[in-house]
Amino acid sequence: MLFQIFWKRIIEAHRSECYKFFERREEIGPDFWEEVGKNHSLCECENFSVSMFSPGQIKDDEILVSVVTSKNYITPDGKIEPTLIDQRIKNGISTDRKLHTDLSSYDLRAKKLVEGNANKSVCGSFELLVSRIREIDYEGARAFAVYDTALLENPAHAEIACTEIPPPETPERKKLRAKLRKRVLDSVLNDGRILQSSEIFSTPVS
Repeated sequence: MLFQIFWKRIIEAHRSECYKFFERREEIGPDFWEEVGKNHSLCECENFSVSMFSPGQIKDDEILVSVVTSKNYITPDGKIEPTLIDQRIKNGISTDRKLHTDLSSYDLRAKKLVEGNANKSVCGSFELLVSRIREIDYEGARAFAVYDTALLENPAHAEIACTEIPPPETPERKKLRAKLRKRVLDSVLNDGRILQSSEIFSTPVS
């Protein structure tokens, strides 16, 4: 009984710490994800909701959807261009949890994302499986985490972020991290193809 009480207190302490850390995102600024990696290197904040607007922590079997805003990120055969992952991952890959949104809501947010920018347009979207992202590792340590960074205007919002793996002292770390980023492509569903949102949301989510 005492052990259960003690363990519950530890969990609640971690929950509070993670929540407060994510609340300081604006204060921390552009180095936020790097700081998450340093302070929560074991991806422990995935175990809790880090936003008051979240419908709940993200499960392994969930599908994430992310919009493509430039044709430069689409290969000639209609698949995701690997450089897209490299460009986005440093600031967190912004996605929507398919289970918690719908076609009309998703399309509206996608249109707002490119509104007023002549260099951007809605070119399609891709789907990622959470479990595959979480399986990417380096010598047994997680390389990526998925957080439920829900927003008031978008409770389905989630982000994929790098951890600090491999550790900073690792030889040729930059090359190793580049290889790990490429493995994110393995988590893209539909053989890596970019689809229209109507195709994505025509498939029911169980």
